Amino acid sequence: MNTHLIWNLIKYNKKDSLHKPNITHKGYQSIIKIQDDIFQISSIATIINSLTFLKEQKSYNNVKILINSKSIADDATVVLFEALIYELVKDLGVVKVAFAKLRLEDRNSHLLIYSLLYSQKPIKRENISQIQLNKELVITDSYIKQFEKGYFSNSPFMISGCVTKNSDMASIYTSIYMVLNQFTYSNNKEVENELVCSITEVVNELIGNAIEHAGSECIYSIKTQNLINLETKDKDYHQISVTILNFSNFLLGSKLCSIIEEDNHEINPNNEIIFKAFNNHKNMFSANYDFESFGLLSAFQQKVSSRAERGKSAISGSGLSTCLSNLKKYGKGNYCYLLSGHDYLIFKDDCWVYNDEGLIGFNEHNNFLTEKPDSNYLKKHDLNICGTLYSLTFLVKENDND
Repeated sequence: MNTHLIWNLIKYNKKDSLHKPNITHKGYQSIIKIQDDIFQISSIATIINSLTFLKEQKSYNNVKILINSKSIADDATVVLFEALIYELVKDLGVVKVAFAKLRLEDRNSHLLIYSLLYSQKPIKRENISQIQLNKELVITDSYIKQFEKGYFSNSPFMISGCVTKNSDMASIYTSIYMVLNQFTYSNNKEVENELVCSITEVVNELIGNAIEHAGSECIYSIKTQNLINLETKDKDYHQISVTILNFSNFLLGSKLCSIIEEDNHEINPNNEIIFKAFNNHKNMFSANYDFESFGLLSAFQQKVSSRAERGKSAISGSGLSTCLSNLKKYGKGNYCYLLSGHDYLIFKDDCWVYNDEGLIGFNEHNNFLTEKPDSNYLKKHDLNICGTLYSLTFLVKENDND
């Protein structure tokens, strides 16, 4: 597996006081403390920074990670942390983790409860209120075996796993559909089925393309939860969290960048549009928008492909756009983004509009050919995801689409 590439999330720099390790020692144990109010991807980078420091100090053996955050940002954070723990357990045999201040009342606490980190055994929903969320987790080699499986579920409301080119995608598709179909999203069954199918199809599509184009395994996670309306006290909202992650030296759009560098006009006639756009965009490159950013942007253009097949999209960008366009009708407060390398693409509701030529610009005029994307949509992240991470979070109001 390529999970070892998670160590590239941040590089330790002795002169970088912003990432100075917060480590204490208790006997032979090294305790890495995370003080961020919200546990997020940058928190994981801080942990990696601290672990790198311990390696340099020859103290990389007995490790405990103490997280004093009061909430969790999203499921993508949990999935990345699971991957890091997998690497640590392979190295050390045993790792201790404690979420000291997280409470069951937090909206995203279920993301941890239903994670492989917390419980490898089934969790009954009626027993959640009795869970000791702040207990110290002692994670051993049994975690490795479970992590490497293509399927894991400790609740009817979640499913996760690691997919390879030999995985049974039909079975995974069915399992994802069953998890998403646990709730009633609408009295209109046609609307409800459209929503569930849209998410299931896009997850299946992204997994398949990650395996084919990145040439690596793909980690996926789907978790659902009903939420309490603080005003009415009714559980009338459903949160759907989808994470798709692959670690690879091939970023999203890398192969298209290679096609441009090689000036290869033969592989696919539909790619002529990106050559035209590149001649304009190369004059707009900067520290915040570069060649890799252009490659990622190009990958979302319909019909553009790194394969020698007419009419097929390299990442099925139109499929993703169709899914998000559909969910825009149902979701309230959706938060979806993508990280690939240092590129950070935010999927806002108003960005998913293709013109008649099948192009999307991610800018005010939706102009791919002659205008660079707006920084409100595409920007550089200070961290590096060696691969591609999709984080899709939807809030769906029950019976809002009758």
